[in-house]
Amino acid sequence: MLKEFFESLWTKAQWSMRPAEVTLSREPGHRYAIAHADGKLEYREAEPQPRQHKAGDLTAIIDWAKKSHGDTECDDEPIIWFSREAVTLFLHDGTRRDVVKLLLQFHPQLKTLQMCEAKPEWLDQKPFISFLRIKLADCIREDSEGDVIGLIETLRRIKFRKNEQGHSEIAHSKASIGRALECELTGVGVIPERIAVTVPIFAGPLHFLAHPVNCAIEVDAASEKFQLVPLPGEVENAVCLAEADIGRELAEALADKVPVYYGTP
Repeated sequence: MLKEFFESLWTKAQWSMRPAEVTLSREPGHRYAIAHADGKLEYREAEPQPRQHKAGDLTAIIDWAKKSHGDTECDDEPIIWFSREAVTLFLHDGTRRDVVKLLLQFHPQLKTLQMCEAKPEWLDQKPFISFLRIKLADCIREDSEGDVIGLIETLRRIKFRKNEQGHSEIAHSKASIGRALECELTGVGVIPERIAVTVPIFAGPLHFLAHPVNCAIEVDAASEKFQLVPLPGEVENAVCLAEADIGRELAEALADKVPVYYGTP
C-alpha cells in the first residue's frame, strides 16, 4: 500500500512538472504560451488553419492554381477535380488540406426540363403558353427560316374545332363505349413536332454555359391540352456538354501546368 501511495505522489509530481498550455486572453487567437515548471512562459504562434476558400467563378480557381504552381517554397503540386457538383482545387495534392472550391448548382430552367422529363404534365393552352414564356424565357429560338410569328404566337392563335359522335366498339373481346372526337387545329402556323430548348446548365457565374435540349411538343386535341417532353437522354447530354466546357476552359487556361481531372475527389 505504501509503495502504491508513493508511486501515485510521484506520478502527480511528474505531471505537475510537465509544460502546460496557457491561453492569452489579450492576445490574438493564434498566439499562446507554454508554462514550464520553473514558471517561465514560452510564447508561440499556432500554424495557420488550412485554406477552405469558396471561389466565386472559374477565374478564381485558375488564378489560385497558377499561384500555387509557382510556389517555390513547396514542392507539392496543385491538382483540380471538376464535375457537375463542384470544381475543387487542392493547392497541394500531397496533403490535400488547402482547398479552393467552386460549388455548382443547376439552373432553374434546366430543373424545369428535368421535371418535364421525369413527369410530363398536360397543360391547357393558356397555361402552356405562360409556361414557355416565363419558365423557359429566352430559351426557345426562332427556326432556321426566321419565322416571324414564332412558336408562342402560333400557339396563341390556335383554335380547336371538334365534332362529337357517340359510338361503341368491341376490341380484344372487351366491350368499350366512348365518344369519337373528330378534332382539328386551326391557326396561322404549324406546331413543330420537335423544338430545341436552349437552357443555361448552371446557375450563377457559369450561367453562360447553355446547350440545346431537343423536346417534343405533344398536342391532345380531344382535351385541348399541350405537353413539352424532352427526348430521352437530351437533358443528360446537355449537362455532359457543360461539364466538358468547364474541363476545356480549365485545361486551356492552365496549359498542362496543373493536372485537371473529371470526377469528385
